[in-house]
Amino acid sequence: MNRLNIRLLVSFSLILVISLLLMWLALLLVLRSQPPNTEEISLALASIVIDTTQIATERVNTARQENTETMTARQLLRLSESVLYETLLEQAENTNTRLMIIRGNQCILWDSQDNNGDYPYLLENPITGDLLLSTNRRLSSNIITGIFIDNSGEEWLYSALPVPNVENLLASLAPERIRNTGRTCGSLLEEQPTISYIAALEPYPQQSIRNVIDTYRDDGLFLALIQAVIVGLFFALVASYAIVRWVSNPLNDLANAAKAIAAGRYEERARLYGPEEVQIVAESFNQMAVQVQASRQAQQDFFANVSHDLRTPLTSIQGFAQAIAEGITDGESARRSAAVIHSEAERMNRMVNDLLELAKIQAGRISMAKQRVDITQLLQFVGESLSLKAKQKGITLNIEINKLPHIYGDGDRLAQVFTNLVDNALKHTESGGIIWLRAQVDADGVLVQVEDTGEGIPPEDLPRIFERFYQVDKSRAKLQGTGLGLAISQEIILAHQGKIWVESTYGEGTCFSVWLPVDKKTRATYTTNRPSS
Repeated sequence: MNRLNIRLLVSFSLILVISLLLMWLALLLVLRSQPPNTEEISLALASIVIDTTQIATERVNTARQENTETMTARQLLRLSESVLYETLLEQAENTNTRLMIIRGNQCILWDSQDNNGDYPYLLENPITGDLLLSTNRRLSSNIITGIFIDNSGEEWLYSALPVPNVENLLASLAPERIRNTGRTCGSLLEEQPTISYIAALEPYPQQSIRNVIDTYRDDGLFLALIQAVIVGLFFALVASYAIVRWVSNPLNDLANAAKAIAAGRYEERARLYGPEEVQIVAESFNQMAVQVQASRQAQQDFFANVSHDLRTPLTSIQGFAQAIAEGITDGESARRSAAVIHSEAERMNRMVNDLLELAKIQAGRISMAKQRVDITQLLQFVGESLSLKAKQKGITLNIEINKLPHIYGDGDRLAQVFTNLVDNALKHTESGGIIWLRAQVDADGVLVQVEDTGEGIPPEDLPRIFERFYQVDKSRAKLQGTGLGLAISQEIILAHQGKIWVESTYGEGTCFSVWLPVDKKTRATYTTNRPSS
């Protein structure tokens, strides 16, 4: 596994782990915001209050029976009160709960946490509770449960049970204590008969993440969740590994293809597979590789052709100069040798100048002197300037040019292009042939065509017709120039945001077409019909 695969896999794994942790944390927070489950606590409190009530009732009754003959009624009342409170306090300590005796829903007759014995007292917030314990495991239909707030502001969960067996005792205790302490629960005891309850209380549970975890761990859900996360993470990592390979493998192939191109193996291509975006990159790379290979081949052909075209005049110059130097030629022969040397030197000079011009145009270092150009007048001038040469070769030059809109360009450079095209047609058309120089409005531009009935261009040479020094092209076989005219013409037309192309039927003739955009400031509508050839 390469470094890219490892980085992608580690990245996917971290994202998955972080996502799962965030999801888990969010789940815990949601569960934490839910109210706690108090049903089990209420059941436990109900069990405590039932046991406490039974124990207290039995002890009070036993104490009263054992002392009925030896004590007065008031003494029995005090004894019963003492036994009741001792039993409740003992049960509160044993069960670690808070126990109360409540009269009605507001009067507290006894409280296990009131160490100072400061009761009875009134609750600032009356108790409200459920009539029945909401559970299928109902311990008693008389038990009520609920939540209340004591006078210190603390919330408590409680379960309470009526105490009819000690009701008379409690009913007697309350007025006695009220009279003894000089305090009252209001008119509650005097105005209406109320029921007394023994209640067991626990602080209302506060939900926390620890409680949530403990709850779900006890229920087995926590372990199931961890197992689900582990299984999900495993399959997610397997899927991530497959995705990583699906993405990285074509990228690795693309990188290897790029290395091959850099090493000079220009025929190397990248395979098209994997994600659509990677395939688009690979296809673009392959197109680039084709262009690089073609450019490399053109460069090799260029050096070969330059070497050939320079070697020919140099050989002529060297041969005739050597003849003159050795005195082999004299008089008229020497003058002809000198003329050949001068002609070949001029040819080399033109070649060098054309190469420099082409390089400058391609590099954008030659600025076109663009202005509004009357293309009609320019084409008429080109045709008329070459009509004499056509007449001398016995070739008919037909000029078919209607009134055309102005274009924006370099008139001298454009004249160079059209002169080169017509001159090439003259060189490749035999005596008795015909050449047409046509121009007409086409869409938002001007279409200029130079067509001849010459020898034509073989189909295999058409794609390379505008390359520099393409000697295989039959259209250049008889040229005595530099072989750069069409390449320079193409660069000039491209610099004018135009297009140039060629159509040819070998043995019948060739047609070069040039399209140039019309000057926007002088654009008009021209209705023309293309002349039939």
